Amino acid sequence: KEDVITMERNTNRLIALVTQILDFRQTETKGFSLEFSNVNIGSLLNEAYLGFTALAKKKKIDCNISIPPAPVMAMADEEALYKIFSNLISNAVKYGNSQLHIYLNAYPKQNFFTVDVVNDGPVIPEELSEKIFEPFYPLKENTKQKGTGIGLTLSRSLATLHNGTLTFKITEDHLNCFTLRIPLMPAGMERK
Repeated sequence: KEDVITMERNTNRLIALVTQILDFRQTETKGFSLEFSNVNIGSLLNEAYLGFTALAKKKKIDCNISIPPAPVMAMADEEALYKIFSNLISNAVKYGNSQLHIYLNAYPKQNFFTVDVVNDGPVIPEELSEKIFEPFYPLKENTKQKGTGIGLTLSRSLATLHNGTLTFKITEDHLNCFTLRIPLMPAGMERK
């Protein structure tokens, strides 16, 4: 049974990687289009988070997620946001040592929401805070972990397609923090 579960997990990982490469290629050639719908951001973020809790537990990473009690609704592409959330959380678990914190905040008056994904992995040097979003850019600090090198590039492209941003900073207590900022309502669009 364990072998079958391992095979399924590896098959799903391969499918996800192939899909990510195809999505990356589509965003590069400007052939990727978004399908906007009314999305419950907290629910979607929590769903992505739950997909990594078993791995985090195995790595003994203390995880917590903070979602406002009132639903945060946005007109967005649900699948694209899920890919961004999954990529950021996956990286935080993969490179983290013992902490992962995820914060969702909504700013209705300013028409945007943010998701901060914070971990205590090797601190990414400030001078590389933009380089890490380039395709296939390897970090010397992360030689133990292998990746495709396109996850952050794809995530930033998908954020940009939403007229949003994906940025990196080092927190005051020297943790890595990725911040996604997306409009709640794209300009010129009314809720369906």
